[in-house]
Amino acid sequence: MANGMTMGVCLKNDGGNKKMIKAKLEIGQEEVSALREIMMANPKNVKKRKYVRIFSVIMAIVMAICTVVCFLEDAFGYSLLGLVFIIFLAWVTLGGATFYQDFIYKKLQNKTDGKLKSGMREYSFDLDGVTVTSEVGCGLNKWEAFKCWGIFKEYVYLKRIDNQMILLKKNDLSKEDYEVLLSLLNTYLTEEKLSWRNAKTTSL
Repeated sequence: MANGMTMGVCLKNDGGNKKMIKAKLEIGQEEVSALREIMMANPKNVKKRKYVRIFSVIMAIVMAICTVVCFLEDAFGYSLLGLVFIIFLAWVTLGGATFYQDFIYKKLQNKTDGKLKSGMREYSFDLDGVTVTSEVGCGLNKWEAFKCWGIFKEYVYLKRIDNQMILLKKNDLSKEDYEVLLSLLNTYLTEEKLSWRNAKTTSL
């Protein structure tokens, strides 16, 4: 966060009223999937999967050696068990870690009330924060309630300190509003860099 300063933000007062950047988004399956992809592409989650893959490779090598030794000593039962473990570890390395993490996030989304993951959202961005209007209510989220923002494919997202996210499509904003919004976000929040290639998820 940039110390609460408003330098570089192009919001102006029009007749005493603060100018706002407004946007709307209909939350559907595509947006729910995008939110999950953003979580998957978070640097911390990418690092976790990397560590799991490295550990799996090491264990697979160890199991392969043990399996060969067991086979040479005619311990075929242990050899078969070792082969099963090697196959499992190979699956984890090649995509199982990503699949499992995506499965967990999907379960968490499924437990969320349907009204919170569907319907129309209206957002108003100004110097005070972000006002969110939906069918369940309307409220102001001050900038202090957010920890970062980022761009993922055609979306701009804001992540709250409780890891809840606000999502909007770049193409729904005019060029001027988009530039003002980025200036506003950069003033108050830190931009998060995601690893898009590591954000593959399974279908809903």
